[in-house]
Amino acid sequence: MDEGAVLVDVRRHEDDSVELPSAVRVPPDEIPSRLAELPRTGAIVLACT
Repeated sequence: MDEGAVLVDVRRHEDDSVELPSAVRVPPDEIPSRLAELPRTGAIVLACT
């Protein structure tokens, strides 16, 4: 992952058996309402199943 990239965990709660402590947690159904929390520039890496 690129230095400075933001890791976003978009997994459903039942799929999160592996912890991603540095990730921003945004469940799939909340993505549209929480887009403002994500950076407008730079890399965004999504963790999904």
